[in-house]
This record gives sequence, C-alpha cells and structure tokens, in this order.
Amino acid sequence: MNNFLKNQFNNHYINSINNNKNINQIYINNNNNSINNSYNPLYNQDSIYNIKKGDPNYEASLSLAEKYKQEGNKYISEQKYNLAIEKYTEAIDLLIDTKNNAIYYSNRAKANIQIENFGSAIADANHAIDIDSSYLKAYYRRGSANLLLSRYDEALRDFLYIYNKCPDDSLLYKILECKKLKKNESVNHKKININKFNIYNADILKYTYDNISIENNYKGLIYKSEKITLDWVMELINKMRDLNNVKTYNEKYIHNKYLVNMLLDVKNFYMNQIESLVEITIPKDSEITIVGDLHGQFYDLLNIFHINGFPSEKNPYIFNGDYVDRGVFSLECLILLLAFKLLYKNSIFINRGNHESKKLNKIYGFEKEIKDKCGIKYDIL
Repeated sequence: MNNFLKNQFNNHYINSINNNKNINQIYINNNNNSINNSYNPLYNQDSIYNIKKGDPNYEASLSLAEKYKQEGNKYISEQKYNLAIEKYTEAIDLLIDTKNNAIYYSNRAKANIQIENFGSAIADANHAIDIDSSYLKAYYRRGSANLLLSRYDEALRDFLYIYNKCPDDSLLYKILECKKLKKNESVNHKKININKFNIYNADILKYTYDNISIENNYKGLIYKSEKITLDWVMELINKMRDLNNVKTYNEKYIHNKYLVNMLLDVKNFYMNQIESLVEITIPKDSEITIVGDLHGQFYDLLNIFHINGFPSEKNPYIFNGDYVDRGVFSLECLILLLAFKLLYKNSIFINRGNHESKKLNKIYGFEKEIKDKCGIKYDIL
C-alpha cells in the first residue's frame, strides 16, 4: 500500500471509524439508510419473481439474462451507455429469482452514472444492495453517484464501508477526495459569507479587470467594448484554429484582460435584460438552428458553422447548454459563442445547461482548463 496514502488515511479517518461504532451497521438490516426514501424493497418478496428456482424454464431464462448482461457490458466498453441500460433492463425485466439481479442493477447504475443520471444510479444501487447486501460494487456505484452530486457524507459512508470489508488504495483516493471536497466546500462558503463578495452584490469581474496588466510583448487580439465586428470574430476563429502553434502565453489568441472585458459586456447585457424568459418569434418562411451539448468540441462547433452558416440576423441560433466540460476546448467554445452574442445580441440565444455549474465544472474539467489556459494559480470560487 502507498505509505503516503496510508498515513493520510490514518491521520484523517481511523479515529473517526473507531469512534463511530455504527459505521458497519449503516448498511445492514435491509439498508436502513437508503437515500431514496421512496424506495420500495419489493425485491425481498418472493411473489414478484415470475421465474423461480425449480421452474422448467429457470436455467434457460437465467442464461438469457446473462446473455443480456454480457451485451450490456459490451456496450459499456464501447461507451454506448443508453444501449447498455436497455440490455440490463431486459435482464431485470425477466423477473428471475436470482442474486444475479444485484449485478444487473449495479451495472445499470454504472451506465447511468456515465450519462449523469445520478438519481437513477442511486436507485439502482439501492435495489442491488437490497437483493444482495454483500455485493460491494453496488455500494461503490452509490458512493460514486453521491460524490458526483456533492453528497460527500453519503459517499464517504459507502467508501468507508467498502474499505472496512476490502482495503484498497483506490478507495483511499476516493475517501481522501470526499474529505477534501467537503472541506473545500466548507471553506468556500465561509469565504463568501465573510467577504460578502459575490457576482450579484459586488462586481468581481470589474475588480479582476482593473487588476490585470497587459504585457508589452502581447501579440493576440485586442477587444474594445461595444466595437466588436464580424471581421474581429473571424480573426478570433483563425487564431483559435492555430492553438497548436501557440508556444508562449503572450502568443495566446486573447488576453485575460480582454476576456474579462468580454464577460463584463455579456454580463451587463443580461443584467439589463428585462425578462429572464425570452420569447422568440420566427418570421414566416424562416428557420432557427438549435444546437445542444457541445461539451468542449470546438472543431465540431466550427463544422456546424461551416455546414449551416455562421450566426447572423438572417441565420439565428439557439444553443441549449452544456458548452463545457469533458472536451479539451471548452474555453474556446464558450469564448466564440460569447463573441457572437456580443455581435448579434438578438440572433443568438445561449441557454444554461446542467454543466454550467461550479460543482460540475470542478468535477468534469472546465475549472482546471481555465486555470491551465489562463495561468490562474488560485482556486476559482
């Protein structure tokens, strides 16, 4: 075992485990701590199974369920998570009296986590645990889903329970991650309360803008408020295409100060907007293009514009959220959309998705991308 991890674990957790004598009782007796209070443990009742041991078709049905499971596993390996969910559901719906149902539910939980159906993943894990309380993978799935929902206490209980049963270095990483995230969340809340400094009652962006200096050897674009042009946006796109040729910070396509200036202009536009719910009227014989889930795929965005045309007054777009995370060009996607918003305020509409969220940005990579590309050394609140 990694000595550093072991020492960290001992320092932070061994005492709490010893002091909390209920930690090993949490998941016993029909899983009394079930997070989903509406969960109905029907799977303890023999009457729900259509196919029971001893039935003539029992072995053939069990083989079919295992076949569905293997197909689901194959789809997971191919990252076809919705198809995997369908296969595990087919196995479950056979209603066979077997502990293998715990595996089917747990595997479906894994697929649900991959497509961010965290609530469904927790429900599936709860079913799996109710069927077979010794199946540790189900606890791991539930802990992972709770971690991604920032339910650090619930996640920590699952990971500690597994660790007590089967110590492993990878679990130490999860346990330490839960503790760190919980501590950071507490610290950040304290900072906000003490400083009374947030984007709504104090202008963080303006403060940031005033305290950024532009180096004399900066070679990127210059942004001037309210003077953005289509030529400027095209030049921005051309510089973004050349990302692999940028060797120094001063050769980047736009300086942090100008980027913050753009954010200020976009913020002012939305703050001055009368209605939060915008109604769009599409003229007769016209159309509007709807795009969703870019997830940092900058070159896919450029390909959409190549096929369908750039946003304009005669070619409006609605972008339905999830511009960032996962992909490595999330920042470029967002900057380009904001540039077009500043250029054609009433012809491009940018909705918020679930990934436009501080917590998901921390988990799925956008925060790290900003820090790396913008040279930020401190934590982003």
